[in-house]
Amino acid sequence: MTEFWTRFRRDRLAVAGLFVIAAFLLSAVAAPLIAPYDPSEQFFEGLTLEGSPLPPNATFWFGTDTNGRDQFSRLLYGAQTSLMIGIVANGLAVLIGTTLGLLAGYLVDRRRKAASPLRRERSIPRWPSPWPCDPLKRK
Repeated sequence: MTEFWTRFRRDRLAVAGLFVIAAFLLSAVAAPLIAPYDPSEQFFEGLTLEGSPLPPNATFWFGTDTNGRDQFSRLLYGAQTSLMIGIVANGLAVLIGTTLGLLAGYLVDRRRKAASPLRRERSIPRWPSPWPCDPLKRK
């Protein structure tokens, strides 16, 4: 594990990516503390006299939308929603993959013939590739 961290610290792009992900996670988790306004609150002063949204300024850092809502607050709270969707989707993928893997391992008989849908992929014909460098080409 120490070898991983020493190699990881040497890669500047990986460290920068880690900081970006950490900043995204922290801002999403701390959205109620960071956001200056409620994301669904509409401001009359968030629109011009003609009714168009305001550009970024000192009051609304990222400007407003066509309903006069603060874009920065909406961005922070939207990050929470995006992270929750990603976590739930990955959790479901792990659950389904683990279940199918356990079933595939359990349903294999002693002769290594499977009654599992995971083995059916071999029956799909592989078409010749029009590209000269086929990444799936077996040598």
